[in-house]
Amino acid sequence: MIMMGFASRNILRSPWAAKLTFGRLFGLLSWRLFMKKYLWFAFVVLVYSNPIVYAREDAVSVVGYSGIWGDWGKWQYCPKGSFAAGYAMKVEAHRDGRFDDSAVNGIKLCQ
Repeated sequence: MIMMGFASRNILRSPWAAKLTFGRLFGLLSWRLFMKKYLWFAFVVLVYSNPIVYAREDAVSVVGYSGIWGDWGKWQYCPKGSFAAGYAMKVEAHRDGRFDDSAVNGIKLCQ
């Protein structure tokens, strides 16, 4: 999203900007607005659909809803002076509904 905004501003300052027709320029601007709208939607869906626990020292807040299946494991804390800045989830493939395929198989935190 930042790259799109940066690119569209530089197009207007470039030496070949005079060769752009209004249609091309309008297309670039409408594409930028389209991406902003749908990237924001994807961000909101990601944030509200994945339960994540954020902790800083002794203060803990739980974000998201864990559902009715399964139990949380023991709390694991980052080493002092570090923090989790992102995560990657490993989820098992869909198995035709015959087995429980709703679990996260692993989560990797990055700092």
